[in-house]
Amino acid sequence: MNLLKIQERFRAAGEFPGSLPPAFRAALWLGAAFTAAFLIYPAGALYPGDAPHILPLIEHFHSQAKPLLYALPLHNTAMPLAGVLSLLSGNADWAGAQLLWWALSFFICLSGYAFGCLLAGRAAGVAAAAALFAGRSYSTVFFDLEQRFYCLFLLIVANALAMAWLSPRARRLTESCAVGLSFLARSALCWFPLVLAALELMPSEGRDLRRRLLPAALALSLPFLFLLPWTRLNFSAYDKLVLFDGRGDWNVVTGAMGLTSTFEGDYRKLAGIQRGENAALWSARRIASRPGAYASGVARRTYLISAKHPFIFACWLFFAALLWRRPGFRRVNLLIFYFLALHLAFSTEERYFVAILPLMAATAAASAFALGAGSAPEKLEGAWLSAAGAMPVFLAGIFCLFLLLRHPGRLSGDGRAAFGRALERSPDDAWLLREYGRLLLSRGDYDGAYRSLGRAVALSPEDVPGKIDLAAAAFIRNRRSGRPSGGADLIEKLPLASEDWITYYPGKDYMLRALYELDAGLVKKAAESISLARQARREFINFKFKADTTEAGEERVRGEDTYVTDAVLPELLDLLPEDMRQKLGPAFTELYFGEATPAGKKLSSGRTSASTQSAATGSARGGGLSKKLSDEAVELIKKGDLPGAGSLLAEAVKADGDNFEARMDLCFLATKTGDLRLGEENCGEAVFLAQKPPKHSVISKERLPAALYSRGEFYLKAGDKAKACLDLRRASEASPPGWPEARKAFAAACAR
Repeated sequence: MNLLKIQERFRAAGEFPGSLPPAFRAALWLGAAFTAAFLIYPAGALYPGDAPHILPLIEHFHSQAKPLLYALPLHNTAMPLAGVLSLLSGNADWAGAQLLWWALSFFICLSGYAFGCLLAGRAAGVAAAAALFAGRSYSTVFFDLEQRFYCLFLLIVANALAMAWLSPRARRLTESCAVGLSFLARSALCWFPLVLAALELMPSEGRDLRRRLLPAALALSLPFLFLLPWTRLNFSAYDKLVLFDGRGDWNVVTGAMGLTSTFEGDYRKLAGIQRGENAALWSARRIASRPGAYASGVARRTYLISAKHPFIFACWLFFAALLWRRPGFRRVNLLIFYFLALHLAFSTEERYFVAILPLMAATAAASAFALGAGSAPEKLEGAWLSAAGAMPVFLAGIFCLFLLLRHPGRLSGDGRAAFGRALERSPDDAWLLREYGRLLLSRGDYDGAYRSLGRAVALSPEDVPGKIDLAAAAFIRNRRSGRPSGGADLIEKLPLASEDWITYYPGKDYMLRALYELDAGLVKKAAESISLARQARREFINFKFKADTTEAGEERVRGEDTYVTDAVLPELLDLLPEDMRQKLGPAFTELYFGEATPAGKKLSSGRTSASTQSAATGSARGGGLSKKLSDEAVELIKKGDLPGAGSLLAEAVKADGDNFEARMDLCFLATKTGDLRLGEENCGEAVFLAQKPPKHSVISKERLPAALYSRGEFYLKAGDKAKACLDLRRASEASPPGWPEARKAFAAACAR
């Protein structure tokens, strides 16, 4: 059979059965696409009940969207579109989770069929839809909700690129909208507009360079218009320009070190990057100084990923080369090349490719039918179906932009009033009830926290982090009522998070159990729980590809890790009444470090700031030089020896750039002495540490207003009233009721 006959058969395939009306024929082929996808992977449409990943991820997505939906205080700076789409899951119970996964599967299949129709006709559409669901053949992490979301976003962009036959204006607008919507979900395509602009600049008949510059500029700039509401919100909330959420820093740093995989742990400690040092600049210097190590890492990543999926890579590369001259295929394959290059350039893990591997498989499958490219009616049909597949994401994007524009950014007070208004609108929202319960717990309202968290867990029984907070509320509430065993029934069931569920706080359940056991005098049991907490954290720190372990010193970082005492313990102790903090803080620290240390006393002495707690616990591990110097400097300040104090504080900051108190004291000295350079650096660094602390750090509510107040006072002394009033206003809005200094300073300096 010659090539011409093959072409004719492919062309005729989409018209089968010819006896049916066109609309019925189109519906029959669409049904065939869904049937093929189901037959390829029958389990792919529903999330398996024995996989724990989805509910913590839905909770993570909810934390991105619901503060926008209910105009609550902002704490999560992740891109919000996936969170808005996840609202379909309701209270994140299993029924809601399955509904969300089913909806994702439906629209991925619909968009995949449209993708094949656009490239090569209906038969190619069926093949492309089936390839999108060949989950067992192309990945062992098919059921990754975050990556499956992004698979749909990439399909929408690919469909826009496949419509190369549109008029230049329509094509440019379609592509820009698709890429711009993807920006609201993740930053992976942030450099792709450069590729689109380069395509517009390519020589073409009848267009000189001057006529190509405007289209290139539009292709480069239009997608970023979708980020304007996001940028406005972040500037209003944090007074800084934020384009994306900056989630890729650890990939860039570990990739620059020549490592193959991502690292779950403190990447700054691993690389030796100081606080305040720009990770991107550090990485650029590292690559420039050691290009061989970086290139070796890129080569290993390329081999490891392609070796896991050789058939898909080989087929895709073959057809990409064969069909490069066809505009639609070329533009789609440029998207795939771009995505692969971006993720192979820096450290990675297999799940990062779960979004692009289905698109590679679908492109290769559609390419096999490209010898008989679909007719114009099938392309039009593909365009309509592509629009239908993208419509939910488009509508969610519009709603997301509306929420970003509506949110005021910075809210006054501690958020209780905002939560009250939200709960009036949605009294049965489990996420709202849980977050409100956590807020009440941190404010000492243990009865209210117990009621709110209890309702949240009843509405979302799979929410294990919520159960941990409920157990804490029950323990403290009943303990204060003279019932030492109160809450035991909940606490003693709490290795759930570590055994059965992925959480963002490894070991927290065991630590709460240890505090309960110490309170009850069960020291031996408490020691066992602390050991389990340390083990849970130890297992959390790892590289995705174990070949990196000895090279990077994973064991060294594990040995130096103080997350349990620097972050989780202060967070739990901050929930306790004064008498319990004084009793349990030193007792826990003594067991944890094997001997009594000053750390426990510091941790138990009132509601200290997170940086004080971190420095205190760090001193027990040999990292207390900075704090020691800082304490000595305070004594010199009291004696009036400002130069001597300044020298000690400079050494303290050199030893530990995260020493918040040292930064605040240097800001105070700069205000006293009028040293502009000293003040600009250290007052600004104090605010930076308050707004964006090190990973896993816990922030007290007084930390940010204190830093803003100090910087405002410095700006007043420096004569910059505009900046001073801005900081003092923010400090007065955020300061607790019993702390009037910021309000008085703002009223005195900035009243009109």
